Amino acid sequence: MGLGTAPSLLMLDEPFARLDPLAREDVLEELRRHQAAGEDRTILLSTHELGSLERFVDHVVLLHDGSVLLDEDLADAAERHLVATVPREPASRHEPTAPMGLLTGARRAGDVMEGLVDTEDALFLPKDSDLRRATIQDVLTFTLREAAR
Repeated sequence: MGLGTAPSLLMLDEPFARLDPLAREDVLEELRRHQAAGEDRTILLSTHELGSLERFVDHVVLLHDGSVLLDEDLADAAERHLVATVPREPASRHEPTAPMGLLTGARRAGDVMEGLVDTEDALFLPKDSDLRRATIQDVLTFTLREAAR
């Protein structure tokens, strides 16, 4: 109903809650159409459904306990980070252990640590670290995990 008047500002609180995958896609498509129909259209969206963000959102503000943890363009946030999987023990005695301060939201998974690392800091991780491009869901999840500590 909110889209019927073609508002310049559309505020949505958890618009994907309790929707099945097909209905979620229908809502996303309607929101994309609304946004594409006019230059001065803004959609302010509050959601816990992180998977839908990458195809729809261009700017993200991440809040936790009333504080802003992240406020930047979505593409910049994802490009600026990698997900690092780092052995908890160095491959050789001569290699230093990973500077855990470089990993945001690090968590243990068996004999490795996994966390978010700034692309510029990835050079300082052990050579046998595994790196992959971060998705926006990775950025948000690891950032929230760090804030919850």
